[in-house]
Amino acid sequence: MSADQAGSARRVFSASQLRVIGGCALAYTLAYLNRLNLSAALRGMMEALGLSAASAGMLQTCFAIAYAAGQLINGMLSDRSRPSRMILLGLTGTALCNIALGLSRAYPLLLGLCLLNGVFQSMLWTPIVRLVALSCQEEQPRKRANLLLSVTLVLGHFAAWAVSGALTLRGGWWLSFLVPGLATLPMILVVFRLLRRFQGEAGLASPERAARDPLRRSLSVLAGTGFFLMLVGCVFYGFTRDSMITWAPDLLNSLNGGGLSSYLFSLVIPLVNLTGILFGFYVRYHGGKDSRGTLIRLLPLVACFCALLLITKSLPLTALWLGLSCAVLYGLTPILTTLIPMEYNRYHCVGLAAGLVDSSIYVGSALSGVAGGFLYGQFGAQALYGALIAATLCAVAMFGRSLSNADA
Repeated sequence: MSADQAGSARRVFSASQLRVIGGCALAYTLAYLNRLNLSAALRGMMEALGLSAASAGMLQTCFAIAYAAGQLINGMLSDRSRPSRMILLGLTGTALCNIALGLSRAYPLLLGLCLLNGVFQSMLWTPIVRLVALSCQEEQPRKRANLLLSVTLVLGHFAAWAVSGALTLRGGWWLSFLVPGLATLPMILVVFRLLRRFQGEAGLASPERAARDPLRRSLSVLAGTGFFLMLVGCVFYGFTRDSMITWAPDLLNSLNGGGLSSYLFSLVIPLVNLTGILFGFYVRYHGGKDSRGTLIRLLPLVACFCALLLITKSLPLTALWLGLSCAVLYGLTPILTTLIPMEYNRYHCVGLAAGLVDSSIYVGSALSGVAGGFLYGQFGAQALYGALIAATLCAVAMFGRSLSNADA
């Protein structure tokens, strides 16, 4: 960051806001290090443990099921409790789970640890969104904070694949879990120091607030804005996005027999994602600030890139189309998981909205592991790409219906 950019950030954010945003960004980067390492380790686990693609995909499915269920609970809790405590507990739990994953070799135990890791990971995103909403009440700081958190997704994605991929390539799949888990433990203290002085979460758990904002009223508000139709679209969106994330390293490995070149090309994907995030925010803030309309306009690009994957055989072009697909999907993720939930801040149900969105996305993610793995393992990459095209178009249709209901 240049001196001018740093000065601009200080003018937009107060010192308290900078501490909160910094703590949240660090927390979610650590979360990604302990989540996306599974994608980088899948091929090594399949070879070392003799797993099929469907069996390996079940690890992702177990994680996603627990994560989706946890988001429903933690979304509501983050509106009525202290979000910083949830973040610290989630980080500690996911670090310990990854250490245990690195030390385990039995498939049933790995499944159980992936379930538990999903529970702890579900304690992170909704309280992060809630903390940012509490600390950044004005439009300009909130917009900048959203962009910084979105960049965090890319940095976490790149770090997870770079570190875990290198560890898997040089030392074995188990290191891709053990090292991030061990590295996370001391960083939790840094997150604690950044978040502990924030006073904006005081009183969140008061009985008066809970009585004033009952769950039934919050659900009624969400239903009246087409929110639940959007959640159906999030399931299809999650299947597409996490099928890409889960299987992209292995898809590239299959074209080149693995090795250093496939690893390096896989790192192109998270780097291209940054372009997608910046493009998504540009369209969002220069196209009428219509979040759901932005989803409908940009998501069809993913179907086009998947259609190109159907006819592509070379490693560089496959990496390019996968990268561009993921760039669009990552560009839209902050709109779905952050901007749309924050629209419900005035109804005091930001955490609930964020939890429902993330939960729905991870229902699709659960399908991406087992169903995507089955299609890929039994019928090849072409069948997986065809399923991604169909899921993307279904997501566009549901987001379109959601927008129509919201306008009505």
